[in-house]
Amino acid sequence: MKKIVALMVMVSLCGIGPLFAQDDIRPLAVEYLELSKAKETVDATVDSYVNQIAKDNPKADRAKIQELYNRMMGWDALKEPILELVVKTFSQEELQGINEFYRTPPGQALADKSPKLSGELANLISNNLQKAFTGRPK
Repeated sequence: MKKIVALMVMVSLCGIGPLFAQDDIRPLAVEYLELSKAKETVDATVDSYVNQIAKDNPKADRAKIQELYNRMMGWDALKEPILELVVKTFSQEELQGINEFYRTPPGQALADKSPKLSGELANLISNNLQKAFTGRPK
């Protein structure tokens, strides 16, 4: 009987082990998001989409568009899902290495330039989508 109880305890602990492992790397994942300037990158992407829509539709209510985009794909909407993706995607060792990189001058340069790069990428995608929907180059 004691062996059965011990076996059941071991099986249940093995089942929850990955949950503890994810909790252990969550602080590293938060640090990664901070070091990589993920919030600024998301904000720049949202702003680029809103600017493109406002440019293409001058009569549109820019404040309402901004509010909608922030609510649906702004930092507050995406922070937890992004954090969970990072936790699921990277190991503790990988996050430690990535975070170390972001503390170096090249890593800081990448973090500093990523928001602008993402914004420009969002503009490029938006322009190409508009071309695809209208059937003509712009």
